[in-house]
Parts: sequence; structure tokens; C-alpha cells
Amino acid sequence: MLGVQYGASVVSVRPGGSLTGQYGGEVELQCEGTGSPPPSMSWQQTSARGVAGRGVGGRLTLSGLQYEDQGEYTCLAENSVGQERSPPVSLSVIGPPRVALAHIGGVQLLEGGDAVLEVEWCAAPFPRQVWLLEGRGGEELRLAAGLTHGKYRAATAKPSDLSNCYISALHILQADAMDSREYKLRLENEHGAEEHIAQLTVGGLQWRRETVIGSLVGAASTLLVALLVLACCCRRCCTQQKKVKQEAERTV
Repeated sequence: MLGVQYGASVVSVRPGGSLTGQYGGEVELQCEGTGSPPPSMSWQQTSARGVAGRGVGGRLTLSGLQYEDQGEYTCLAENSVGQERSPPVSLSVIGPPRVALAHIGGVQLLEGGDAVLEVEWCAAPFPRQVWLLEGRGGEELRLAAGLTHGKYRAATAKPSDLSNCYISALHILQADAMDSREYKLRLENEHGAEEHIAQLTVGGLQWRRETVIGSLVGAASTLLVALLVLACCCRRCCTQQKKVKQEAERTV
């Protein structure tokens, strides 16, 4: 005789509410469910970048924590009768600055244009930010966020789409060939430091012509290869049709 069946439900989630993990460290989440038949358990992470599955089973261990692990975690209990999702557990990560992405890793522009070098990074607590660059007279410049020196301006960091993540930008007005070099962003808080180099390349009219010509040559080469492939396919198709026609004539 079959027992009474009922939908899955979440009995408990530990820890509840919110928790904070150390960058590179480990946290553990536990979830218990009930139901008949016994439910399967799984975990999902929700952040500004979407929803992602993070594991199956009642226990979820996150090792080597990264800033990308931040977000809300929910436990799902599910069986053939029904399912239930737990209240979310919010995870935050604290640690040293880490460059998440060179938002514009290398910038190329025509001489006389304004350049913007952007670097995306994460850190908690909020770090000190300094752009290190060489001035027009060869002197070393240290531009903290919000400061301006001549044609260079270090913008205040703006929030990124992840928690504890931001984008720093260095603006260079009317860039010329002398501005073609590396620019270093240094980030530092009580947990450590990180440096990232962004490259700027400024070219004149001749550089732009060479770039356009190179693009046209590349496009022409791609088109030629496509035409050769198409010709081969047509030739093969015609050969096959000819063989079929010859076989048909022999049969008659």
C-alpha cells in the first residue's frame, strides 16, 4: 500500500539572514527539507549578473571565496508533488582589492581625441585609489580619485553591477602621441593592495589609414576564402548530379 504523498518543503536554512566571508576563505550553508517522496535539494545564487545554479544536496560549501560569489543564495526542495524555495541568505565578501576586469583594457584613438581608461575592481572595505603616470615634463604624477592635473583627471569611482565592485576612470583630454604609454592604477586597503596597467595608443592620420587598409585587406581575404569554398561546393554538387544522370541513362 502506498503511503500518503505530499509536496516538498524547506524545514531550515543555516545560517539564516546574512553572512560575511573572507576573500579566499570558505563558508558553508546547510538546508533541510521534508516531503514524500523525499525531496531533492539544490542551491541557486542570484546577483546583478543573473541566476546561477551552485550545487546539489543539502550542504553547500564555497571554498576560495571570490567577489563573484557575493549575492543571495536560496535552497530549493523539490519532489514529484511540489517544491518550495527557502528565504534568501545574503553573502558578502571582504578582502583586498582585486581587479575584476579591464573594462577597456587597451584604448586606441586618433590624435586629438579625448581618452578614457577604465578599470573594474572589487574590494571591501573601500580602498584608496591612485593613478600613477608620467607628466608632460617627465615628472611622476600621483592622481588620487577626484583630482585633476593639466589634461589628466582621475574620476571618482562609480559602482559596478556587483556588490563591493567599482569602476575607476582616468580621463586624458586631447591626447597626442606623447600620451601613448602605460598608466598604472594602484588600489590599497587594510587587507592588501593590487595594481593594474592600462595601455593607451594614440595615432595620427597615417596610423588611421594603415588601420583601415589592414581591415579592408582582412575583409577581402575572408571574402575570397568564402568564394573558394562556395565554388568547391558547387563543383562537387554538379559532379554528383552528372553521376546520377549517367546512372539513370545506363538503367534505361
